[in-house]
Amino acid sequence: MMKRALLWLVTVAPAAALAQAVSLGAEREPSGTVLGRVCLDLDGDGRCGAHEPGVAGARVVGEDGSLSLADGRGRYHLLERTGRIVLRDRTAYGGHVVAVEGLGVRRAFELAPGGAAGVDLAVAPPRASPPALAEAEPAEGAATAPAPREDGRLGWALAARVAPGASVTVAGAPAEVATDGTFRAEVGLAPGDNVFPLVVVAADGGLAVYSWRVHRASRARGGELIVPATPVRVIGLTTSAAAGGGALVHGEAPAGARVRLAGLAPMPTASGAFAAFVPPGAEDAALELLAADATPLAVKLPLPRAHGLRVATGVAELELSLGGDAGFLVTARGAATAAGKAGSVEYAAGVDVDDRERSFADLARPRDALVAEHALDPEGSFLASGDDAAAGDRNPGRGRLWARVEAPGARLDLGNARAGLTGAELGRYDRPLFGAKARGERDLGPVRLEASAFGATIRTDAAGNAPPRVAHDVLTATGGAFFWLSHGEVVPGSESVRIEWRDPWTGRASDGRVLVRGEDYEVDWVSGRIVLARPLSSAAAPPVLATGEPFAAQRAVVVVDYQHAATGPDGEDLAGGRIGATVGPLSLSAHGANEEREQGYRLGAATASLDLGAPFLLRAEAAHSRGTPYGTGAASAFGRSPDGGVGFAPLEVDGGEAGAVHVEASGALGPARYAAWWREREAGYADFEFAEPVAARERGVEAGGSARSVTASATYAEREGAGPAEEGGVTPSEARRLTGRVTTRAGRLSLTGEAAHARLVAPEAGEESSAGVRADWRAAPGLSLDLSHHQGLAVSGAGRDPTFAAAGATMRSRDGRLSVRGGWGPELGPRVLLSGERGREGEAIYWTYTVDPDAPSAFRSSGSALGARSRAGAAEVFTEEQLERDAFGLRAARVVGASVSPLRGLTLTVTAERGARLRPDGDDVERTGAAGAAALVRGPLRLALRGEARREGDDAQVATGGSAEWRAAERLTLSTRATWAHAGGPREALAFEAAAGAALRLEGGALLATVARIAEQRPDAEHRDALVARLAATADVASRLALGAAAAIGWQEAAGERDDRIAASVRAEVRVMGPVDVAAEYARRSPLAGRPLGDLDAVRGEAGVRAGQSRIALGYTFLGFSGDGIAPDEDDGRVFLRAQLAY
Repeated sequence: MMKRALLWLVTVAPAAALAQAVSLGAEREPSGTVLGRVCLDLDGDGRCGAHEPGVAGARVVGEDGSLSLADGRGRYHLLERTGRIVLRDRTAYGGHVVAVEGLGVRRAFELAPGGAAGVDLAVAPPRASPPALAEAEPAEGAATAPAPREDGRLGWALAARVAPGASVTVAGAPAEVATDGTFRAEVGLAPGDNVFPLVVVAADGGLAVYSWRVHRASRARGGELIVPATPVRVIGLTTSAAAGGGALVHGEAPAGARVRLAGLAPMPTASGAFAAFVPPGAEDAALELLAADATPLAVKLPLPRAHGLRVATGVAELELSLGGDAGFLVTARGAATAAGKAGSVEYAAGVDVDDRERSFADLARPRDALVAEHALDPEGSFLASGDDAAAGDRNPGRGRLWARVEAPGARLDLGNARAGLTGAELGRYDRPLFGAKARGERDLGPVRLEASAFGATIRTDAAGNAPPRVAHDVLTATGGAFFWLSHGEVVPGSESVRIEWRDPWTGRASDGRVLVRGEDYEVDWVSGRIVLARPLSSAAAPPVLATGEPFAAQRAVVVVDYQHAATGPDGEDLAGGRIGATVGPLSLSAHGANEEREQGYRLGAATASLDLGAPFLLRAEAAHSRGTPYGTGAASAFGRSPDGGVGFAPLEVDGGEAGAVHVEASGALGPARYAAWWREREAGYADFEFAEPVAARERGVEAGGSARSVTASATYAEREGAGPAEEGGVTPSEARRLTGRVTTRAGRLSLTGEAAHARLVAPEAGEESSAGVRADWRAAPGLSLDLSHHQGLAVSGAGRDPTFAAAGATMRSRDGRLSVRGGWGPELGPRVLLSGERGREGEAIYWTYTVDPDAPSAFRSSGSALGARSRAGAAEVFTEEQLERDAFGLRAARVVGASVSPLRGLTLTVTAERGARLRPDGDDVERTGAAGAAALVRGPLRLALRGEARREGDDAQVATGGSAEWRAAERLTLSTRATWAHAGGPREALAFEAAAGAALRLEGGALLATVARIAEQRPDAEHRDALVARLAATADVASRLALGAAAAIGWQEAAGERDDRIAASVRAEVRVMGPVDVAAEYARRSPLAGRPLGDLDAVRGEAGVRAGQSRIALGYTFLGFSGDGIAPDEDDGRVFLRAQLAY
C-alpha cells in the first residue's frame, strides 16, 4: 500500500512542480562521497562483517549511471556524486540507490550537500556446496599389474565415486562418469611421486579440486610397487548463476595460497574464504591457485550464457514543503538505470529528470556541459580512497536521458558521444557532443553498406555555463614529453590526441597513431598540460637522399582536438552523418556536418577508392566547407606551436566557402611500382585537419622498378602553401623538387647514382642542382662498406650548396645491424651518423633523425637523432645526438644518460644534453638540458618520479612530477602526488599541483582526507593560487546509527582578488525500532574572506518509516537560512513531507 501511494505521489507531483519558478544558484554544489563494501552475507544479518569475504569484481551501479568495480576485498568508492541541493527556495533531492549488477542486492540512502555515506551491500552466498569425492573399489580384474607404456611410464587406473550427474576431469582430460557416479581414469606413472589434479563439477554448480598422489617405486627383487594416497581436497567452490549472465563464486583456499579468478585477485579471509563475481562474456573464466608448496593449478570454469536483465535500479523522490518565502513548494525527481542483454542486443540506459526541467528539449542536453567523460578533479575530489576499486560513469554529463545499445553491426548512443567523421584526410570532423549518434553496417548481397548519423542541441547548462568551445592545436615535437595546449579549462574527456609524421617535401602523412589517455599520455584539465609517457623526438627516418646528407626526415607533431570552457554564444545545433557502400574493390562514401550558430559552419565531403590489389589503388577525396568549426574565435582556436605549446602562431582563416580535392594513385606491375598525387585546398578551407589561410597544393609522382641487377626510381614533387613565419602568422611558400636514383649490382659491389634539382619560388627564389654517386661493397659475410659523394652543380638565389662526401660501414649479425657513416660538406660541415638496431634483450643501437646545420629558411625543415643503448644486468647506458631544424632556427645537441637498478624494484634514469641553436638572425644560443626519472615498487610502497629542465638562451623550461603510495597497513593508505612545470622568458607559464591524502577503511567506517596546493599561470594570463582541503567520514554503529560527514575548505587568490570559502555537512540517521527511524542533517556554506556573500546554515530534522528500500518522512528545517551562500538574503524555516520510492 505504501509503495502504491508513493508511486502515485511521484507520478502527479512533477506536473504541479513544473508550474513553479525555480531559483538556480551560480555556485556549483560540493560533490558527495560514497564508500562501501560488497560482501557475502554468510550469517544472513544483512551486514558486512570482518569474517565475511568481499566479492572481488562486483559491479556497483548507481541510479544516475555511476558505477564502480570492487577490488579484491570487495571495497568500492563513488566520488563526486550529487548530494542534496540547497538553493534560495528549497532544500531538495539527495536520494540515491546503488545495486550490485547481476546479484539482486540494492540499498537506498541519502546524501547531504557535499556529504558522505557508507553503503555496504551484503550478497546472499550460493546455495550449492562443493562436491565430495569418495574412493571406489576397482572393478574386478582392474587391479592387474601395471602395464608399461611407450613413453616409459606405467599405466594405472584411478577410480572413485562422485554424486550422480557430476563431471570429472583428471589431469586435464575428461573422465567418463557412470550413472551411479563412479568413474575410472587412465594415467601414466613416472618413478617417484606422481600428483594428478582432479576437478569435480556438480550439477548444482559446486566445484572441487582434489590432488591425488600416487607413488611408484621399484622393488629390490624386481617389479614395481604402486602406493596410491587418499585424494586431498585442495579447494572447494560453489557457484550460482547471476542475473543476465556471469556467476558468483564462493570458495575456501588453503592457508597462504593466492587465488586468481577470471583475472581478478580475491583476498581470502583468515579462514581462507573468498568470493568473486565473474562478469558475463569473460574471456578467461579460469581459476588459478598458487600455493608455496604445490604445483600451480589452473581450472576452466563453466559460465552461463549472457542473457536477460543484469541490473535495474531506480529512485523516485517527492518533497512537499510549506513556509518561508517560497510558500507551498513541490519538488520531485526520478532516476533509473538498467543494463542487460536481449538476444544479441546489449543495452544500458537511464533517465534522470526533476521538476526543474522546462521543456522537452532539455531532455537532450546535459546538466553539466563541462564534462564529457568521467574524470576526477584534484581540487574537488580525494587523492586516496583506500581501495583498489575502479570507478566510472555511464552518464558523466548528468544527462536527463542516456542510452548505449549495441547489436551486431549496429550501435546507438544517447548522451555523450563523438562525431567520429574520420578515416579520410579531407573532411575530418571529430568533436565530442551530447546528443544522439547511430551507426550501422550490413551486407546486402555483394554490397556492404554502412551509415552513421549524429545530432545535438547545445545550450547553456543547468549551472549557467556557456557551451564549451572547440580548439585544434598542432604542437611541434621538441624531443621532450611535456606539451601545453593553447587553452586551459579543458573539458574532461573531450580531447583526442594523435601523433602525425609528415614528409617535409611532399606534405603527405607517412604515419600516425592515436594516443590513449592513461597509457600514452596524461592531461591536466585545468592548466591544459599534456605529458607523454615517453619523450617524442621531432623527426623519423629514413633519409630522402642515399648519396647526400643523411639527415632529412619525417617531421613529428602532436595534434590535439578538444573543448575548453569559455564565454561565448548561448548555443548551437549540430547535425551530420556518413553513408558508404563497398562492392568488391570499389568503395564510395559521403559525409557531412552542419553547425547552426551565429557564425555557422558547414562541411561536406566524399571519398571514392578502387582497390585492385598490388597493380592499382586509386583514392579520391573531395570536400567543401563554409565557415570554420571554431566559431568566432577561429584565430585562437586553430593554433600552431613550434615549441611544444609555450608560444603559438594562430592562423587567421577567413571562413568563406572553399573546396579541396585529394587524388592519389599507387600500385605495382611486376617489378615496376608507381605513385602519383594531386592535392589542392582553396584559401579558407577548414576542417579538423586543415585550416588554409592561403591556397595550398601538393602534387607529384614517383616511379621505380627493377630489372635483373638494376633498380631505378624517380620522384617529382611540388608543394605550395603557407609556411610558419618567424614572427607568427603565415608566409607563402612554394618549391619544386625532382630526384632520380639508379642502383646496379654486380656480385658483391653495388653502385648508386642520384641527381636532384630544386626550384624555390617563395618566399625567396632560388635553385639547387646536384648529383651524387655511392658505392657499396660487401667485403665479407655480414660486413659491407660504402663510399659516397654528392656534388652541388648549380646554386642560385636562396638555394644552398648540398655538396657532401661520406664513407661508412655496415655490419650485420644474427643479433641485428650496426652502421657507421661519416662525412663532410662545405656548408654542412662534418657529420657522423651511427645507425642500426640490435635484437638482443636489453641492448639496442638505433638511428633515427638528422638535420641540416645550415641557416634555416621558413619553408624547409628536417630533424635527426642518433644514439646507442646498452644494458648489462641492471644497468643501462645510452647516448644520442639530437638535431632539429624549424622555421625558428636550428637545435643541435648531444644527449647522454644512464639507467640503473641498484636494488630490486628500484630503477633510476638520468639524461643530460648540451648544444646550440642557430636563430634566423644568425645568433648562436646555447641549449642545455637535463632529465631524470625514478621508479620504486617494493612491497606496500610505490614511488614514481620524473623531471626535465631545459634552457635555451633567455628561455627556460622546467617540468617535474611524481607520485607515491604507501599501504601503511591493510586498512590505511597514504598517497601523495605533485607536478610542477615552469616556462621562463618573455612568455612565462607556470603549473604547480601538490596533493597529499590518506584513507582509512574500517569495518563499519571510513575516513578520507586530502590537501591540495595549486598554483598556475598560463602564458599571458593572470596568476592563480589555491589551497584546498577535503575531509569525509562515515560510520555505522551497531547497525542503528549511521553517520556521514564531509567538509571542504578552499583558499584562493586570482588576479589579486581573494575568494575563500567553506562548505560542510553532516547527516545522522538512527533506527529507532522496526521500520521507524529519525534523522538530522546540518549544512554549512559560507565565505571566509573576500566577497561579501551570505552565509548558509540549514538544519533539517525528520522522522521516517521504511518499507524495504522505500521511505516516507515528515520533518522541519529548524533554523532555515541566514542567506544562501550566494546573496545575503534571509529566509524562514519550513515544514516538509518527503517520500522516496527505491527499487
